[in-house]
Amino acid sequence: MRRCVVALVVTIGAALTLAAPSFSKGVSQMRRRALYLGVLGVLGLLLATGALAATGPLVPASGKVAGKGYAFYLKRLQLIAIATDGRIPSCSTVNVGGQKVAMLNPPGGGRTVTCNEPAGRAIYVAVLSNTCSTQQGFHQGFGTSDTDLMKCAKAIPTGVTPSAALDGHPVNLPALLTATGVFSVPKTPGGSTPTPRAAAYGVGLLLSGLSNGTHTIQTNVKAPGAPPSAGKSTIEVHVV
Repeated sequence: MRRCVVALVVTIGAALTLAAPSFSKGVSQMRRRALYLGVLGVLGLLLATGALAATGPLVPASGKVAGKGYAFYLKRLQLIAIATDGRIPSCSTVNVGGQKVAMLNPPGGGRTVTCNEPAGRAIYVAVLSNTCSTQQGFHQGFGTSDTDLMKCAKAIPTGVTPSAALDGHPVNLPALLTATGVFSVPKTPGGSTPTPRAAAYGVGLLLSGLSNGTHTIQTNVKAPGAPPSAGKSTIEVHVV
């Protein structure tokens, strides 16, 4: 778990805290942000077996929205986390090829948030991610080659179990696991350190064609020693 980041997985908002490795002087704020990703990272995603696949609006693993698939939106979420210093809004949008796509981030802590989205808008819901970088201290036990970064991102801690449900239908998370490949992480303009490379691995829900009305998305991450409600989140999506 010390490979990647500081407290609390920004991509799920769960209120769990991990010790962060120390940063040397001169490391730009943007580089720190790049490494705030995936804190609970990967959290035993492969342990989430036996779940039923949601039907209807859930885009299949090989599917695309606005011409982009799951890996694109996982990476895009990491870059949002960088831009917001890890404070991803619960409800936001990104422009993908001229089309707005909603990016929803569960708050954790047993909380519920409400997002209002117009009919026809595609939605990406963050669940879990793990990110490893060439930054010192954020690829522990691995090298910094592209191959090593991808292996590091896929290294799954034990004892943590995630789950998700859409309108009461459990989602088969392992079927939606995806890897971004290696990408460059922006630095603060004028920063003295080189732009690090990173790779992410994780899972989210890509939804398209939600019907008008209220839809409920529930996510939960159970981790050893964490309070039962720490990883629980509910997002109510009002489609109008």
